[in-house]
Amino acid sequence: MADADRDRFLAAVERLALRMVPEPLRKVSATAEAGRRAYGFADAPGFRVLVEFTARGLEVGIGLDGAAGEKLFGNLQASRGLLEQTLGKGLEFRGKKGARWIGEAMPVSKPDARAAELLARRLATYMLYFKPMMDDLGSRA
Repeated sequence: MADADRDRFLAAVERLALRMVPEPLRKVSATAEAGRRAYGFADAPGFRVLVEFTARGLEVGIGLDGAAGEKLFGNLQASRGLLEQTLGKGLEFRGKKGARWIGEAMPVSKPDARAAELLARRLATYMLYFKPMMDDLGSRA
């Protein structure tokens, strides 16, 4: 699949996902690179929701940077069982101190409208689930 096709697919996923979340969560700063999108929030530095094409298919997850992200990563690792009950099995925790990632790979055989809908739902889920955690962590910092 060509980069232009991947970018069109990810743009469609973005449009669908942003329609699925409440208005306050639609105020994202989106950055696009070839085959990748990152969504940041002005009031949550060090937190991004990510979606990208990889060798394993499509990955969706969150990126956590800096001290606040490291604290959240530790809390989420400690409550992995609860996370998997809520988000499903198959979550991966990876990265190094100050640059962490939590997410999942979604095998997509063909990036069509059905795949865009499924990926948009997961992207919206990550926004809805993790952004309030960053807000709560920030209010206690």
